[in-house]
Amino acid sequence: MKKTIYFFCALLLSSCGEKREQQTNNNQQPIVENAIPLAIGTYTRKEGHVDGKAEGIYIYSFNPANGALEHLSTTGNITNPSYLNVHPNGKYIYAVSEVADDEKGAPVYAYQFEASTNTLALLNESSTLGNYPCYVEVSPSGEVLAAANYGSGNITLIPLEKNGTLGTPSSEDQHRGQGPNEARQESPHAHMAYFNGANQVLSTDLGTDQIHIYSTENQQLKIEKVLSLSAGAGPRHLAVHPQNQQLYVVDELKGNVSTFSENHELIAETSYLKNEGEEAAGGDIIIDQAGKYLYVSNRGNSNSITVFEISQELKKVGHFSTLGKAPRAITFSPDGKFLLAANQDSGDIAVFQLHPESGLPMSEGKVYKIPTPVCMKWILPKK
Repeated sequence: MKKTIYFFCALLLSSCGEKREQQTNNNQQPIVENAIPLAIGTYTRKEGHVDGKAEGIYIYSFNPANGALEHLSTTGNITNPSYLNVHPNGKYIYAVSEVADDEKGAPVYAYQFEASTNTLALLNESSTLGNYPCYVEVSPSGEVLAAANYGSGNITLIPLEKNGTLGTPSSEDQHRGQGPNEARQESPHAHMAYFNGANQVLSTDLGTDQIHIYSTENQQLKIEKVLSLSAGAGPRHLAVHPQNQQLYVVDELKGNVSTFSENHELIAETSYLKNEGEEAAGGDIIIDQAGKYLYVSNRGNSNSITVFEISQELKKVGHFSTLGKAPRAITFSPDGKFLLAANQDSGDIAVFQLHPESGLPMSEGKVYKIPTPVCMKWILPKK
């Protein structure tokens, strides 16, 4: 009888040990109540512009009560998943691999988010039909994906199946031209492919100082208009005002935010630099849910965020440090109370609680070490 009891206890302990080991291997961690999953894109290897040290796509939980981040899982076997996007239903995540493949085109991957384990399961892959893709976005309908290829200067549409898988590219357009900056604008560099509504894509091109506006009906790219910025500006990302549809474009080379009217007329160029001698290296641009404040990250020597109040013209409210180096991406928490800054070169994400009236941080932010972070996307179904 004693032997039977000892054997049963030993078997039970062994089973528990296996379960603990399995949980450790999956990098699963308990999350707090009401925590929100956050997907983080990264660089995984050394490139000419970055020393990638990450292992792949990271999933973290975000505590909306205090802004704390907690690691949940890591998905490897992907090189330089620099930019991600989440399907409107919150079930699927898409990631470009920022590499070059002259024969097939760089890949983009589809994953299913397993909410019970906070992990990603690979569905399939397709081609971006270009090199070094740096941006990917899903249409509001969830039926098509747009990718911007920085290296080859083109954008691509890829249909999405109902089960989240990627189809064969349905349309592609090659940007043409160059800018006056010989080091950075020797050829087209598509930097963004942003869905402005169901059937329109806006694509910034750092190499040509242009914004291409496409219709995307029937999953085909059709050019509608091309907007021009100041020569040598190097447009990077843009944001659309939630109420009046004005465009705000952050450039990478001159240190300005260009404001375009709803009719796409250039209204003003406003510097995001704190000091006249500050290095310009614009990173990201976002607008709060109320349409009151606009935020721009600068990866130059200031490593800072500039806050503007939005009125007829942009009015500087202030600047604050991102507590790291090269703030590549910035995003608001879903409730708008916090701002997160992904510092690529220092390998961390800083979290700031924002004052509801001034739009500036209420206190110094908290910093969480995460290797070479580039992109942050909330895993939530859109309402």
